[in-house]
Amino acid sequence: EFEDAHVQHKGGEMYPQLYTMARFLYRGGWIVRAGDSMTFLAKRGASTLHYSCGAPAMIELGGRAYLLEPQYKSIRVDLDHDGRVTLRGISGEVNLDRMQHE
Repeated sequence: EFEDAHVQHKGGEMYPQLYTMARFLYRGGWIVRAGDSMTFLAKRGASTLHYSCGAPAMIELGGRAYLLEPQYKSIRVDLDHDGRVTLRGISGEVNLDRMQHE
């Protein structure tokens, strides 16, 4: 979950906003735009990143670039080490829901 306490954000915003009525019903977590970044703890290997965006967006995660297609989707990502990793917005805007280690 990208709004967890171990996640350090530089830019972006929580979605939906804190104190939104029935917030648990929404898919989403953190909106990232070009220039925003976050670091978080992750495990080495394959994970599934769940996201939504209205237009193509690009992110960099663990030194690799990923093109994200529009709509609510998921994409397989690979990390080469355990520990803290960085996710950066390269272009567009994406609402990052969560990342699950496989």
